[in-house]
Amino acid sequence: LNRAELWAFYLKYIDNPKYEKTFLELIESEEAFKVATQALISISTNEQERYNLFARQKVENDYNHDMAMSEEIGRQQGREEGIQQGVLQGIFQTAKRMLKRGKTVSEVVENTGLTEQQIISLKEEN
Repeated sequence: LNRAELWAFYLKYIDNPKYEKTFLELIESEEAFKVATQALISISTNEQERYNLFARQKVENDYNHDMAMSEEIGRQQGREEGIQQGVLQGIFQTAKRMLKRGKTVSEVVENTGLTEQQIISLKEEN
């Protein structure tokens, strides 16, 4: 077993009497497993401590998950807003070019979907 599989096995079966001998050997040969076992024994002796530990871990995991989701949602919204701004900017650029080419306000409105007031404002800017 690789190290990750060994830890998974340890965490899954540590309280299974069938593997007691295996774990005793592992604990004797690996300091990390010895420390983990001592922590588990300490935690499991006090039900309230165990409950508090799991509650803190759940809160931390939920917080980390929520933060990651918020960041992803923020990135997606930012991308969508950027795309919308880019599209709108492109429409305004098209409208400006049409006006420079002598198209009427109504022609620009019809082709771009902008309002007549927006086209008039663009025309006044130039």
